[in-house]
Amino acid sequence: MKPVDIHAGINSTLLILQHRLKSHDRRPEIEVIKEFGKLPPVECYASQLNQVFMNIIANGIDAIEERYQKLSVPLSETKNGRIVISTGVTDRNTVMVEISDNGTAVFYDKSCGERYWLGNVDRALDCGRKAQGQD
Repeated sequence: MKPVDIHAGINSTLLILQHRLKSHDRRPEIEVIKEFGKLPPVECYASQLNQVFMNIIANGIDAIEERYQKLSVPLSETKNGRIVISTGVTDRNTVMVEISDNGTAVFYDKSCGERYWLGNVDRALDCGRKAQGQD
């Protein structure tokens, strides 16, 4: 466990998913809006946290693609897919990462029935707390 730059992890994840964000025959390019605030390094397991970002963003892409399948062609051309990623520090001095999309629905972790943003993020950060003896 080590201090991690959350923004670097998000950017790395977006780079890996870049091929899924590009336009193709069924939909235009998905726009990614980054509203990054100033964040301190966060002590956690980077690979686990990046996997959470990967799951959430990939689910957002899936939801946007599903939305395009349900829309008529003319309407789908006017409503571009969009993923917004916001970060900041809360009033309680904790780091906040918010990822939203304009897809069809909230996705759940099929293996355990939890929302990715709730269950897996907590698990990734809990691993860090347990390793420091804070559990």
